[in-house]
Amino acid sequence: ALAIDPTMATAYAGLAMALGTEYVNGWNNPGPERPAQVLEIARRGYAADDNDPLVCNALALSLMWNRRLDEAEGIFRRTIAMDANHAGAHGGLGNVLHYIGRQEEAIASFEQALRLDPDVHVWMHALGRAQFVLGRYAEAEATFKRRLIRMPNSDVTRAYLASLYGHTGRIDEAKRVWRELMEINPKYTPELTLRILPYKDRAPLDQFAEGLKKAGLPE
Repeated sequence: ALAIDPTMATAYAGLAMALGTEYVNGWNNPGPERPAQVLEIARRGYAADDNDPLVCNALALSLMWNRRLDEAEGIFRRTIAMDANHAGAHGGLGNVLHYIGRQEEAIASFEQALRLDPDVHVWMHALGRAQFVLGRYAEAEATFKRRLIRMPNSDVTRAYLASLYGHTGRIDEAKRVWRELMEINPKYTPELTLRILPYKDRAPLDQFAEGLKKAGLPE
């Protein structure tokens, strides 16, 4: 699309989101320079048209993965001001608030994203992660299991569920979930999750790793 029209803002946005998704999941061995590249692509789209919610959402996501959380929050809120029914922007804002440490606000944003678009089950994982950080393990377990009904092959949701079981002393269940995870994705390591998620404070990452340690699983 960009070869046909180098000024097409939504094409820059789509490319930024695709490359960002590749980076976050560790697909195709993206290098450490990838977040900066994605942000540059998203900025080109924003320069071409800063009044398109899709373009704004892509820029906000790119800022988030570059750990520029305050800027990302502002752009997500601008996106929602333009399109109050933009489920992705509500979910993205929830992620930013979660990474900043404002968990109750994050939960409200995730719940709104799911009300607007229940099919985007990634917000179920994000909601469970916020509940997990708050130590609301029963709620988080139920949410993670809801996500696995919708996305049976999720590796990272199983990793969080295994950590949750470690924190709650359910070691056999943690190891069962981990075996399932390894069958789905033998290449998964917690290192990817610990390295990618842009928390302002490292405590939630330590909580995730500690649960795996308690269960006798790789950290």
